[in-house]
Amino acid sequence: MTITRIRSQVYDRHAIGDPIQKIGINGEDRFDLTAAEKSANTLMKTRIPQLFLTLPRLEGHVEQLQNELNRFKVSNFEGKRIKMLEGCSTKDIPSLIIIMKRLRNAVIKAKNASTIPLPNNLFLNFPLISDKVRI
Repeated sequence: MTITRIRSQVYDRHAIGDPIQKIGINGEDRFDLTAAEKSANTLMKTRIPQLFLTLPRLEGHVEQLQNELNRFKVSNFEGKRIKMLEGCSTKDIPSLIIIMKRLRNAVIKAKNASTIPLPNNLFLNFPLISDKVRI
């Protein structure tokens, strides 16, 4: 499956799938980057563009988005909580970092396009890239 085709896939915005799904490749546990791309895609196409549309609910929307971002770091797998990078192949890490940077850039773009006055006390933390963006 091509990266373009993966980036066109999205989940329902209210039922975003788990970005961390393990698969076995040549006897090695790897993370299914298709699931991570699809989750990121859903956020970039359905959640982030609407993040800055209503000031009264902004804080709750930021919290929801942070929860989704945190799922890229720690997620449910086979009924237990795991840290994303435990068992993650070093081949996957650059791709996961790129996904986080794309999400960060989408938030910054949406914030810069916003016409509502934004509070100074809201931040989003982006796992894997040690970055914090002021909302």
